[in-house]
Amino acid sequence: MQASEASRAMAAAMSTASSLHLTVDRAIVLHDSNRLTLRLLPCDVVARVAPVALQNSQFEVELAQRLAESGCPVAALESRVVPRVYERDGFVITLWIYSEPATLRAVSPADYAGALER
Repeated sequence: MQASEASRAMAAAMSTASSLHLTVDRAIVLHDSNRLTLRLLPCDVVARVAPVALQNSQFEVELAQRLAESGCPVAALESRVVPRVYERDGFVITLWIYSEPATLRAVSPADYAGALER
């Protein structure tokens, strides 16, 4: 996202979360491409923000809900707010539970090949 658009997207996400009674003092950019992924603090929520024109956020929300219902290990929508797509200032925003990154463990070439073979 362009810098000027990213700052507007960040403000839209923070404002949306605040309006939903989540405490937000700052945002950390986790990923920046055609959509912005932010960690909102101190409420510890992940916000995915995209321009309205790129909206496929409703599909993401529905897919995450269906996968979770069937027991798949997927990222979960934030449970403290209504799980839906929010729109503000020309952006669509979805709110997700933050999970710490998984620690990577070393995989030997033989184990990797075995996994591929299975």
